[in-house]
Amino acid sequence: MKRLLVPMFGDERDNTALGAAIKLAHTGGVHIDARLFLHDPSSVIPYVGEGIDASSAQRLFAAAQDNLQKRKESAQTNFDVWCAHEKINIGDRIENGHASADFEVVMGQLPNAVIPFARIADINIFVRADKIDDPDWGDLIQTALFDSGRSTLLVSSVVPASIAKRIVIAWNGSAEAARAVAMTMPLLQQAEAVFVVTINDEDDDHDPSKLAATLEMNGITATPVSTNADQASVSNALMAKAVKVHADMIIIGAYSHNRLGEMIFGGVTRDLQSRSDIPILMVH
Repeated sequence: MKRLLVPMFGDERDNTALGAAIKLAHTGGVHIDARLFLHDPSSVIPYVGEGIDASSAQRLFAAAQDNLQKRKESAQTNFDVWCAHEKINIGDRIENGHASADFEVVMGQLPNAVIPFARIADINIFVRADKIDDPDWGDLIQTALFDSGRSTLLVSSVVPASIAKRIVIAWNGSAEAARAVAMTMPLLQQAEAVFVVTINDEDDDHDPSKLAATLEMNGITATPVSTNADQASVSNALMAKAVKVHADMIIIGAYSHNRLGEMIFGGVTRDLQSRSDIPILMVH
């Protein structure tokens, strides 16, 4: 994992996401694309004649530009201070195994503006929010997860002591779970401990020991774990197991349902991404 995308917001989330990127890169050099995605102000202001006069439109446009300028300055400051504190090389090249990073403001139609950047990153990193008061946050994360073909990491508001050293794989034998394992093999191979956790599945084909055996063939020491829980408590049981083994990452396949353009997370995935203090790496 050598290239990480950190969408910026110009607030406290920036420091947490950037900090998580460095924790994820504990095994060596990595490049971090810090990108502030902003709406083109002209695209969000009503046209004159659509219930608004020219004077009002001009005031709205000026206010929108002022807000964007403040977010640019805040995000740039967050980036510069973080780079200085972490001794990050500013630029687009990794030198001598040290982390590098660069900052860019991307103006365009959100959330789709994130797609080209998310598709060239190994992992996209977002900070989980208990209460989403920024409409762009949810749109950007869903677009990065479902439309980039890449992994998306959600972290809590506090940077954890470590990430991806002790990994839990949420395994149910699904195509999504299999894809998650395949796409995260580099992380699994670098981890100190891996646990394959299956909950409420008596299907022998989904026996966690079988996936653990496959991982062993790839040089990964993995421990199979089976447990039971009621349907409503699957996410709680998974988190409890992760806490018990001191996991610092849960890998899970993300489920989506696309109908009339609406995308939603599967139940367990949704519960984990909204409540877990352990970083969640989701793959669709």
